[in-house]
Amino acid sequence: MNLKRNALVLFAALAVTAAVQCAAGAETFEITKKVPVTASQTFTLRLHGFQNANKSGGYDRIAVYDGSRLVQTIKIANVSPYGDKSTQTYDPRGGQTTVVEDMNFDGFKDFRVQAETPAGPNIPYYCFLWEPKSGKFVHSKALDFVTSPEFDQKAKLVRSSNRDSAASYIEEAYKFEN
Repeated sequence: MNLKRNALVLFAALAVTAAVQCAAGAETFEITKKVPVTASQTFTLRLHGFQNANKSGGYDRIAVYDGSRLVQTIKIANVSPYGDKSTQTYDPRGGQTTVVEDMNFDGFKDFRVQAETPAGPNIPYYCFLWEPKSGKFVHSKALDFVTSPEFDQKAKLVRSSNRDSAASYIEEAYKFEN
């Protein structure tokens, strides 16, 4: 019994040490992504993140610029329902985890950032909608809970296709109400 308990404690200590070494060895970076909100106004997202040697990492904050003027800063810790301080994805430096498109069918471009890379096909996102009145992107908690969203511009539907188990798939469609 003592041998098993000591082995578990040793294993836990090694796991914590490995996690600290990964975080300590991570390189920080900043990438930019353009968001053409309208035909005449384009914002620049500056995604600040980190990436380990194994290409795992994420973004901890997103600065939104109009030219050289900082419009807003979005901290992932403020939008994560689980208290995560950053997104957790594969190869965040590559920029493919950020998608720009009109997500609420109002004619303005919005953006979403992949929240994490799960073991299965169900991809969660943090979604941000352009709000003309405030001149800022607003976090959409409702869209965050739509797994692997696809935005059908023609039908004005948000579609979700996700796997519930090895043999069970779920197809859902959502519509915005005024």
